[in-house]
Amino acid sequence: MIREHPPEQVVPGPPGVPERQVLRVRLFFVSAGLGSTAVGDAERLVGHPAFRGDLLAVARERIDVLVYAAVFLHEAYPRLNDLLRERAADGCAVRIAVGDADSENVQQRGQEEKFGHGIESRCRLALLHYRPLASVPGIELRTHGTTLYNSLYRADDQVLVNAHAWGVNAYGAPVWHLRRHESGGMFDTYADSFDAVWETAHPVEA
Repeated sequence: MIREHPPEQVVPGPPGVPERQVLRVRLFFVSAGLGSTAVGDAERLVGHPAFRGDLLAVARERIDVLVYAAVFLHEAYPRLNDLLRERAADGCAVRIAVGDADSENVQQRGQEEKFGHGIESRCRLALLHYRPLASVPGIELRTHGTTLYNSLYRADDQVLVNAHAWGVNAYGAPVWHLRRHESGGMFDTYADSFDAVWETAHPVEA
């Protein structure tokens, strides 16, 4: 069952975008046999603290990132690569999967979002950002050509799920913040999804 509460007040967008606002709608998911209860915040404009690296910074065991490009992450958090190196040096396993710019599914997404070859260029740019990490112990970098229904950002037992919507750029689609409460719940559904994509992905050479 899903109960939707009234929207919270509209708050200003990030610096430099004074005319846009973040509409936050809080949804309470009450699991029926799913093994977990999760609370999510849906944000129309990326503004979750984790996208600035806060969530990744507290990871101790695992960081998983599944995207087509998400170049905004490096733009918003210039120290992202340094942070990932630090986490890996402390024993955190880091896996990053970015879109294969030459894959049919990436090119199809560009057509659906009316972004054309832009998405392919952004995939290549994302790979340029992450490639220096390919030789870092504890960090694995791969490219994938799957149909991406959600971008995933996992840190230990928390995951941000950027739920894609047809015809909408990923940064304009909702983001759900899920926490693992017990096995078999919604968190594990997305964690298993990441693993399935990872198995199809191709390692990037340093």
